[in-house]
Amino acid sequence: MKAHLTISGLTLVVLTACVTERAVLHPSRTAAGEDPDAPKVAQPIREAMEAIRARMLSGAASADLRATSTAFVHVNDAGEIQVYVILTEFRRAYVTRLEIVGLRLELTLPDVRLVQGWISYHLIDRIAGFDFVAEVKPPGYPAPRGG
Repeated sequence: MKAHLTISGLTLVVLTACVTERAVLHPSRTAAGEDPDAPKVAQPIREAMEAIRARMLSGAASADLRATSTAFVHVNDAGEIQVYVILTEFRRAYVTRLEIVGLRLELTLPDVRLVQGWISYHLIDRIAGFDFVAEVKPPGYPAPRGG
């Protein structure tokens, strides 16, 4: 019986190490103990992703992808969405990882942990899954004033 417990204990240690390695190599959507139901991707971005996906499935031309832009979310002909990526803390290594995944960097504001750039709609969930990403949201575009 004691040998069985020792083997089970070793198995548990191995499984724990595998889970830890997976968390490092493949980020989860529930990083840093956050509520798993709290979305990191803002709803307007999520809606743009779905609109682009629907147009792609319908065989739309690339110029039609830009038509999915709204007052809150800008989309280009390639299906990239302009985003703010809010980091848990600003580190150049984090920005580099975002660029490696596919973010076309426009600007960084280290003091407010913000990275701005364009990323393909199908990669947004991937960057949101990084534990160092707090939120992915649209930039605050100026609103036209009626007058």
